[in-house]
Amino acid sequence: MEEKEIDEKIEERTGKIKQKISNWLKDPYNKIFLAILILLIIFRLYWFFQTYNQPLWWDEADYMNIARTWLGYTYWTDFYSEWDALRPVLLPLIAYISFFLGLGEIPIRLFILFSSIASVFLVYGIGKQFFNKNVALFSAFILAAFWSFSFYSYRLLVDVPVTFLWLASVYFFFDAYFKDKPTKNFILPGIFLGLAFLMKFTAVMLVFIFAAYLIITEKHKIFNKKIITFAVSSFFPVFLYMIWNYFSFGNPLAFYLKYQETTHITKTFIQLFIDHTKFLFQVPHWAFLVLFIIGLPVFLMYIILLYKKIHIKETISNKYLFILLWIIIPLYFFARRDWFNYLDERYYFIFYPVVFLIAGRGLSFIYDIIKKYSKIIALILIIIILGFGGYQNIKHTNQIIDAKKDSYMQLKMAGLWVNEHTSKEDTILILEEQAEITYYAPRNYVHIGDGKNESFVREAIKEHKPRYVVMSFFFSTNPKYHEVINFVFSNPEIFKPVQQYGPYIDQQQTIPLAVIFEINPAYY
Repeated sequence: MEEKEIDEKIEERTGKIKQKISNWLKDPYNKIFLAILILLIIFRLYWFFQTYNQPLWWDEADYMNIARTWLGYTYWTDFYSEWDALRPVLLPLIAYISFFLGLGEIPIRLFILFSSIASVFLVYGIGKQFFNKNVALFSAFILAAFWSFSFYSYRLLVDVPVTFLWLASVYFFFDAYFKDKPTKNFILPGIFLGLAFLMKFTAVMLVFIFAAYLIITEKHKIFNKKIITFAVSSFFPVFLYMIWNYFSFGNPLAFYLKYQETTHITKTFIQLFIDHTKFLFQVPHWAFLVLFIIGLPVFLMYIILLYKKIHIKETISNKYLFILLWIIIPLYFFARRDWFNYLDERYYFIFYPVVFLIAGRGLSFIYDIIKKYSKIIALILIIIILGFGGYQNIKHTNQIIDAKKDSYMQLKMAGLWVNEHTSKEDTILILEEQAEITYYAPRNYVHIGDGKNESFVREAIKEHKPRYVVMSFFFSTNPKYHEVINFVFSNPEIFKPVQQYGPYIDQQQTIPLAVIFEINPAYY
């Protein structure tokens, strides 16, 4: 009897799910989006099988090494110090779970791939919430095709997952806020916001975006039960993280203090604002960028003309206010920090969904004008624009994945060689790229860091009795390393090259990109 009841409940729930899917597919826009999603998954899987075993970069290896430190490995302890308070904790935690279960990198890579695909779905949902179905479709397609987002969907980095968590917080918050859902529906977007911060600290900008929007629109009503529930839910994961910071680094705000140490402002606010704005719009290909340029004045016009209704929930100007804050506040934040003058498109993944939403608004504007004269011509033009922009981005994605999938392969091969030819008790001298090599060879390492010289190496050999010294030259051609490099290469009686990986970096073709030397025990 109990089995029959269970079967009936399962059948009932299955029927409800089928009905929801059937109703969802009745909307032609959803059918088109499903086609986009299927194409996205096909391309994502195609690139996934090209890259799932690619060598790790420094930041990737650092995250993975931190996870292994939590598993009890000691090889990274000297490097995983108070400095890594700067590293957000969520990706290493996911890696820790995967490594603990003996599953390796694949589940972590699949999580990031899922984040990439889910982000497109969320942009589609947000597009419908804030604009219309046309904009939702166009913006989802643009993000799905965007070459940089596609490329980083295959790197063990935080940038794609934090985009997913950020978008999930926005989508579920406004799904509850616009529809006046019960208080409990504000817990989930709060948790997503908290997790976004634990994935990458720049997600704190979303707190300021929400706060500015709610202060402007809700005013004195901001401290209502729903908003408080959202705030408390978002702070709860952060509170747990602060406790962990206290026990790990001696200060609940260790991550913030370490972040402050990395900030060296050398330019004015205006200079930085211009630099970041220019770089932000250099990354997308021109076909999609033109759509943003068209959409922006249309978008701003609605805010200006309807500003009196900006405080009224679900009006166009009210919704566009949040989108505007989504652009302005992160730009302001970045312009306040020099970031060592290092510009990287990964930092701007929090911008690009909203940039593409406005680009979608621009394309929708074009469509609405032309369809007054001919709907067929308007549709053909839309297909041509999206098709050309998609081709630009997919071609670029293919090129950059092909060019980068074997980058730092020399370090992976050197690490695997050391791992195979040494025991866990052995000590290795290492020049640079220690994050990558140590990931593939978990051994005890002595780092020959900045300002070290021949005397340091000789003393390290006597003290630690290392079997090998690993030298790689991706970042180590700086003159400050020349004394050590010359010492190792010019003393074959001490250092015998046993493995090397090209290409050569000098005109004489004598120094390979990575090389492993065996150390003569007579010099211990």
